[in-house]
Amino acid sequence: MVIPSACQYLCSFSLSHQHTTADYNRPILTYQMQGAKKHGVNQEDHAIIYTEKIRSEEINRDEGMTKRAIEMVPRTHRDKLEPKSRINYAKIYTVEHNCKVLFIGQITKGSEGPFMRDFDDTWNKKRQISSASWSTY
Repeated sequence: MVIPSACQYLCSFSLSHQHTTADYNRPILTYQMQGAKKHGVNQEDHAIIYTEKIRSEEINRDEGMTKRAIEMVPRTHRDKLEPKSRINYAKIYTVEHNCKVLFIGQITKGSEGPFMRDFDDTWNKKRQISSASWSTY
């Protein structure tokens, strides 16, 4: 789906709970074509997301990222991600169901597990840091 702003796209997944009324989305950004090397970007929270085959191991090492690259199958031949596209697991955007969205593709079956595990790992670390800082008060 195309999002107007600094965020190029959102990677969306729906929860199948009975009372869920929204999709939870991770931003996909290029950081002005610098990838995760941009100053101030926390590489630990990012992974490559791609629509065309790449040598992700080399790029991950080069940018200091440790999470597995995520493959996306584009909906049409025009729906391609930039080579410097990165998914940010540390941010969540909520898109209500009454918002219009444009779907550009979906994560491959082989990338679904790593996508969910890396998201969980990122947020479990954030929770640990948050609870540790509260215990000092």
